Amino acid sequence: PVGIIAFLLKQSIESFSKMKMAQCRPLFAIDDRVSWLHAFGCLLGFDAAMVLLAALPVVFLVPQAAGSGVPEVMAYLNGVLM
Repeated sequence: PVGIIAFLLKQSIESFSKMKMAQCRPLFAIDDRVSWLHAFGCLLGFDAAMVLLAALPVVFLVPQAAGSGVPEVMAYLNGVLM
């Protein structure tokens, strides 16, 4: 079952990425500044939706799956800036 879930996850990410580029690519073809801002907003909106799609189940369905924060503190104490 883990392999099937990984395959479905990979396929859904690829299809979402193709849909994002199909929607946003025409905005990059226009040479004015406003279209570039719209294209950036389009990409940002799709990426924010992907982040919400990943974060909401962790926050609301299985909060035990959230990290403790210890690795981030250890990285900070070792001098790694995030």
